[in-house]
Amino acid sequence: MLLVLGEFKKVHIVIPSAALIARDRADYGDYWFLSGYKSKIEYHDTLKFKHGATDVLLMDEVDQLVF
Repeated sequence: MLLVLGEFKKVHIVIPSAALIARDRADYGDYWFLSGYKSKIEYHDTLKFKHGATDVLLMDEVDQLVF
């Protein structure tokens, strides 16, 4: 919905595990492709990445990042 509204240019999904990122990509990859948003979704396993002012950050398993 964040991308559909058009207020955000990119969504960064932060998941601190390569296995969980792979699972998320497998679960949602077809949706990102069919909706035309594949190029607007980026996965990261750390908080150290460049982002734009109109990007949004979604964090999964945030407790692992905190510790």
